[in-house]
Amino acid sequence: MIIRLHSAPSSGSVWNSPPSRRAGWALLLAASVFPQVAFAQILGSAGSDTIQRELLPNAITRAYGGEGFLYGLSAAGIYDSNLFISEGDEESDFSVAVAPWLLYNSAPPGGAHYIFTARYAPFARAYLDHSDLNTVDHFGSASLSYQGAKVDLGSGVSYARFTQPDRYVGGIVEATSFAVSVNGSYELSQKTSLEATWQANLTDYQSARFSSSDIYNLQVTGYWKATPLLRVGPSLRYSETESATTSNRQAVAFLLSLGYDLPGKIDLSAQGGVEFEDYEDFGREVQLTGSLAANYAYDALWSFQVSLNYQTLPSPSAQNYSIDDLGFGARVTRRLSNGSLTAGAETNLSSYNAVGPVSARRGEESNYGFFLRHRLQLFGDDVSLDTSLRFSQNSGLQSWSRLLLSSGARYTF
Repeated sequence: MIIRLHSAPSSGSVWNSPPSRRAGWALLLAASVFPQVAFAQILGSAGSDTIQRELLPNAITRAYGGEGFLYGLSAAGIYDSNLFISEGDEESDFSVAVAPWLLYNSAPPGGAHYIFTARYAPFARAYLDHSDLNTVDHFGSASLSYQGAKVDLGSGVSYARFTQPDRYVGGIVEATSFAVSVNGSYELSQKTSLEATWQANLTDYQSARFSSSDIYNLQVTGYWKATPLLRVGPSLRYSETESATTSNRQAVAFLLSLGYDLPGKIDLSAQGGVEFEDYEDFGREVQLTGSLAANYAYDALWSFQVSLNYQTLPSPSAQNYSIDDLGFGARVTRRLSNGSLTAGAETNLSSYNAVGPVSARRGEESNYGFFLRHRLQLFGDDVSLDTSLRFSQNSGLQSWSRLLLSSGARYTF
């Protein structure tokens, strides 16, 4: 079970103490027993990520190793069996999505000390039976990096306006997400290095019924190169969360970080440790935390990916609740002569914890998903045809299932 210690509330309040959970121990156990076989990070659950994974997987994440501008057009037809992710009264619909996109690189990767990259894609979607949901969303990002002999520096900014179902809310939401990051590393010696990262993630819901949140993270890690492939070291992370419906949270985590890199074959990064939380109106708690991301290329045809992440989020809809979310994803990709076939599974286990006076207790919630995706490439990489099938099932306060089928094309000019 996960260890949580918290200060006692005042006798005049109504409190729900956090339930015992196995998520934290499972995370650290998995990180310690995974074989050292690689992996690459799987996309998270942000709005733009869902669009990329489920609808237009190549519109925004299209890799570009050249210099200058690259632009194209993506379009897809989408069937959704449970548009509002409702438990009893499911409504299905068909929609068409179109996304012109633009990429820019000031130089190819490794081709200059300073490299500037940018990408932008508006996302227009029209429904057959629910025209009131027709929308134009936007996704954009830019980054600037510097690579020197001993110093690497980077900064990035991203913006997303998205309209889509949100399982934490239980329906379709309109929201904007703005993120800023600054990172750097310095090589102290041939075997030691120092890395630091600062991130800010600001989420704003358009409806007054849901609470916006601001999350800030600062992490500093000292690495020791134990072998030519393995590096390990201590890490210190400070986090701060501001939310209107949840008590403001500050947390300090003491972590052990490691990375394993065999170029072209294995890429693994993991961290785990203890986090000390302090809620403004609740008290202090202690919990285990960590993450893992890995990619393994078995040969030229087969590759495997795994991700594991444990995070604490403010609830956007439940007053005085935080969400401890354990997410796991796995996928396998088989390269074909003119494309690829990918299959995978994802799961999220969410525990709602009272961090202030509440009128009703929220239990745990689980979400499972399976997907299959086929990509056919034509004329080199200029044209691709993408077809995906995804099934999701949710259990908790609301129990629902959802089938999402999309088929589309991407053309690079």
